[in-house]
Amino acid sequence: MRTDLNQPTASRAAPGTRRTRFFLASALLVLVASFALGGECIAHPSASDSAAPAYIETGIRGVALTNAKSGEHFLEKNGIGTTSDDGLVHIFYSNTSGSEILDLVRHPGDVRDSFSEMTILSSDCFPLGTPETANKEFVSSKGVKLGLRTSEVRQVLGKPHEVRTGKSGRTKYKYSCNDPAKCPSLARYNLPTYTAIAEFLRGRLVRYSFGYDYP
Repeated sequence: MRTDLNQPTASRAAPGTRRTRFFLASALLVLVASFALGGECIAHPSASDSAAPAYIETGIRGVALTNAKSGEHFLEKNGIGTTSDDGLVHIFYSNTSGSEILDLVRHPGDVRDSFSEMTILSSDCFPLGTPETANKEFVSSKGVKLGLRTSEVRQVLGKPHEVRTGKSGRTKYKYSCNDPAKCPSLARYNLPTYTAIAEFLRGRLVRYSFGYDYP
């Protein structure tokens, strides 16, 4: 028996059905890949974030800013880090070699396991005993990491709004935004200002902090 290929049959799915199946299969592959990579929650910008300035970060690879689910996952995976409280709660972790420190900052009133500020810094003057993570290095959502040259940071974040060089020879690049029209995340989280500061010594990044200022 010959089948007319121009006539739909039970074995040939309609175009809409094929598209749905393709979408579901793609979503499943993404989910499987996420678990294969250790189930890390990676900060993905929303559609409104795509129009934000280049210097707006969404987090560190493995934990997102102002995202309680991401923070909970990170804490469950790495345990509770060394903490300090100066009015804000700081939770510290180191990378696998102990050469870098990640400082996660929680503001008063923040949702549990949600962090409003993050800092990556050298561990030279940091106390021993800080819990290690599986991170070989801490990398921001924009790809900023310690050791980058000033030109490389400018290429990623853009021209800084303020540049200062102190007596110690350290140069600081400051980026800030307090306009919700330019930075939609300010309105989303009802916060006044986003600030990022990149600090360089001898032309290399040694400290990088970013996030939402405490009101």
